[in-house]
Amino acid sequence: PFAQRFAKKITLGGTSVRAAIAMRTLGYTSALHLVTVNEHVRRLIPPDSPYVCSSAADTLYPHLIVQFDKGAHVRAGDIDITARRANRIIYHNDTDNITMRLNEEFARLITQAQALLISGFNAMQREDLLLDRLAAVRRMLAALPAGACVFFEDAAFYNPRFSTLIQQALADTITVYSLNEDELQAHAGRPVDVLDAAQVEAALASLHRLIPAPIL
Repeated sequence: PFAQRFAKKITLGGTSVRAAIAMRTLGYTSALHLVTVNEHVRRLIPPDSPYVCSSAADTLYPHLIVQFDKGAHVRAGDIDITARRANRIIYHNDTDNITMRLNEEFARLITQAQALLISGFNAMQREDLLLDRLAAVRRMLAALPAGACVFFEDAAFYNPRFSTLIQQALADTITVYSLNEDELQAHAGRPVDVLDAAQVEAALASLHRLIPAPIL
């Protein structure tokens, strides 16, 4: 088969599970809210990470990630492309990720949490579902102890307007608002040279007027 021509590795994706795996190597245990569970998830998450899942049955929606280096060259028929920089392309049709059902039993697992990551809404496509999920997130956040750090990860949203809806719904709960250089430029509405400290400072100042989180 065509797929067998490529080297491949089955891993877990999504910032939350990657963070849980990394934190476990540092001696910290993470509780997880999953929207998908299957044999690969159970095998690869830290064995002592408690979790809840919003799916009633095992599901499998693999994301195919094609990574390539700067200078990679593809020529076939009328296609002749050379990559200007290293990047990746992600293909998926992940129903669980698109609907992002939530299991509010997760609140029981975070009553002693020191930090909570909010991530993963970027694939959602329906505004009514997003608003419902954000209301559920606020209810679960009430279970956090005083002083817990709430870390929000921005992303490339299927519908860019959804980023604003999330900011409006959760702004008063977020301690750290995290975003990469592409997302910073999208919010700033202009190119930002991340190697120019003055440009970055100006972009962050304008962003802070839109997103008043203590830390950007």
